[in-house]
Amino acid sequence: MPIYTESAIPSAFTADTAVRTPTLIPYRYPDMTVACGDLKFQNIRGVDALINPILIVEVLSPTTELHDREDKFTAYKAIPSFEEYLLIAQVALRISHHTRQEDGRWLSEEVTDANTLVSLGCIGIAFSPSEIYEGVTFSNL
Repeated sequence: MPIYTESAIPSAFTADTAVRTPTLIPYRYPDMTVACGDLKFQNIRGVDALINPILIVEVLSPTTELHDREDKFTAYKAIPSFEEYLLIAQVALRISHHTRQEDGRWLSEEVTDANTLVSLGCIGIAFSPSEIYEGVTFSNL
């Protein structure tokens, strides 16, 4: 588990924080973002966009899932500080967890069991999907 100095404590941001994406210009609005250390922003056309996220979380809807899994993920991969990507489905218990390896490759894990532990190494926490989906009932479409 990481030990944080005062200047490296994780900071979480909601969907109203822009994240600069070098390849899908100028920025995106992920559902949740985490950065550590000194927060760095770039002002783009009057919008302060975070440029050093380590974790990005998207909640998938049927209309955004393909875009979040493909175009946005490709754009986020171009951010040097970006280490982990979490995609949380709305219509079923399914979490996709992508982790950048030291050699730059991405390791992907699909979690569909409510009791499987998901570890976010970049911020030193673990959770089970049952915590995320507590109180959620899925309809059979």
